[in-house]
Amino acid sequence: MSSVMPCRTALLCTLAAAFAAPAARAQNMLSNGTFDTDISGWQAGFASASAPEWSPDDCCGSAGSGSARLLVGGLSAYFVSECIVVAPSTSYDFAFRMRALQNSILFFTGAGGSIDWYSSSACEGLESSSSGGLFVSTPVDWSEFGATFVSPPTAQAARAVLGGSGALSSGVDAYFDNVRLGLPGTVPVTLQAFSVD
Repeated sequence: MSSVMPCRTALLCTLAAAFAAPAARAQNMLSNGTFDTDISGWQAGFASASAPEWSPDDCCGSAGSGSARLLVGGLSAYFVSECIVVAPSTSYDFAFRMRALQNSILFFTGAGGSIDWYSSSACEGLESSSSGGLFVSTPVDWSEFGATFVSPPTAQAARAVLGGSGALSSGVDAYFDNVRLGLPGTVPVTLQAFSVD
């Protein structure tokens, strides 16, 4: 006797098929892009008023998750993910959610994200940077940013770059969450809740 129960409704069969699909269909190439409990796997670069830190401020209000916070004051700063091996001349989706606040009484400078492309698989030999429309120069509450970029013909690796820039006594208090990088249509979505009557 088979121990596998038959699907009883079309909805349940559809859901089962979707979750049984190959992992590559829901593959985020970045590790720890949701920053549930920490910012492990991400490193700081340049200089900032404070080192990147984990924050309980989650983009979607989840009590069991958080975000990566970068407090920039007076100096440019960024933090990046681990080095990701990519294929040359290939399209990649890059997306994240961001909350960016003014960190001084003067003015807001900027915050956002980009992809840096490298000619070696060890992320050496910077080829170019793709950022099209993923930076803001005014404060924003949690908002989704995303774009599709094509890797250069000689690209072998990429880094997702998140950060902000300040000037003199002005700065940015930026939070990042749900950072995704993958082939078009493959970065994961979160099923928040569903019910079957």
